[in-house]
Amino acid sequence: MAVSLTEPQVRARAKTVTRRTGWHMLRVGDQLTLCRKVMGRRPGEPLERIAAVQVTSVRREPLDAITAADVAAEGFRR
Repeated sequence: MAVSLTEPQVRARAKTVTRRTGWHMLRVGDQLTLCRKVMGRRPGEPLERIAAVQVTSVRREPLDAITAADVAAEGFRR
């Protein structure tokens, strides 16, 4: 999973939440590898792995339900 916009927060382990469209197959316990860039790499460009994480919770909700605490957990400041 690409995390280019929040790479420093991922490296600092400050990002604890993410929202993704279309990840219906995601389940609690799944292991994910977080990378700087996944799609759009040039031929031969290496995949830079940043961190391995485990999914601890999955829920479906509208994006407009985001709270200030959720924004901070995503790694952004308000």
